[in-house]
Amino acid sequence: MRTDQLTWDARMFEIYGLPPNPEGRARYSDWAAAVLPEDLAEQENRLRHTVATCGRDQREFRIVRATDQAVRVIQASEMVIAGDDGKADRIVGFNFDATDIKLADERIRLLNATLESRAAALEAVNQELESFSYSVSHDLRAPLRAVDGFSRMVAEDYAERLDEEGRRKLGVICSETQRMGRLIDDLLAFSRLGRQQTEPEPIDMRELVQEVYNELVAQEPPDRKLQLDLQPLPVVEGTRTMIRQVWVNLVSNAIKFTKGREVGEIEIAAQPGEDGVLVFRIKDNGAGFDMRFADKLFGVFQRLHSPNEFPGTGVGLALVQRIVSRHGGRIWAVGEVDHGATFYFTLAARNQPLAGSS
Repeated sequence: MRTDQLTWDARMFEIYGLPPNPEGRARYSDWAAAVLPEDLAEQENRLRHTVATCGRDQREFRIVRATDQAVRVIQASEMVIAGDDGKADRIVGFNFDATDIKLADERIRLLNATLESRAAALEAVNQELESFSYSVSHDLRAPLRAVDGFSRMVAEDYAERLDEEGRRKLGVICSETQRMGRLIDDLLAFSRLGRQQTEPEPIDMRELVQEVYNELVAQEPPDRKLQLDLQPLPVVEGTRTMIRQVWVNLVSNAIKFTKGREVGEIEIAAQPGEDGVLVFRIKDNGAGFDMRFADKLFGVFQRLHSPNEFPGTGVGLALVQRIVSRHGGRIWAVGEVDHGATFYFTLAARNQPLAGSS
């Protein structure tokens, strides 16, 4: 500032868009002319303070690059070297063109603001959807109960006036209203899952599967023959109620789709997968499915068998997929018509030995 003499390296000339000097000579006035007028006064004041105190400083300011008149953001750092008299002798430092970083930061800030806005909008939509689901549930259940109740009253009070076909049709009405009720329950469970908080805890998968299997088998006819091959399973981290629902749906499907077999055979096992995940599988010797339609298995209302063959609402596997996804895993299936099916799903591994293993 006092002598107007600067010494720059080639990069400094490039940053400011000035023709390089073989000896690196530049002038303070060259620098001052490049700084935006609205930034210059503050920068010169800070430089004077640094010189007066023989201190150091880090600054940020804008320049107009001479070659293309582009506005660039410069981050500067300098320190004063004092002479023998203790006063400022010279300043050394560097300039860094931070324009691209600043632009990237601004893009990230705008993107984050956009994401926050969309997240807030999505939260509002989810709340409205949940309210709508409750409303629909209530509004649908009332007429369903009325249809079911009046159908039963007709069947009881007018049984003598109805022929066999009439009684059969009333039975169909009752069973269909009950199926509709189950469908409403499944849809509500599916819609609520998106808002349900995950609360990870250690889960002994072998113990959980055995518990679920015992409960489901108890609901089967006494003469139903089922055989379970439950192999050692690992302890995992997950939300127990959700993981339990996964096994309820998968095991109940295996039991349901093996009803045409003399002995329904179900095998449940786990093995290490890639990238530190665990792969669980449940295999049965039941009706199976055509692999050409495997992509429909996990869609809501997508069914590969008629309700007359195997009852259900077509929501269970969609719910399973959503739970597994919430736990960071994925699910898929392999099957063959009349030769059974195997469902696989992954969960993050936990550093514990297999439950039930020696």
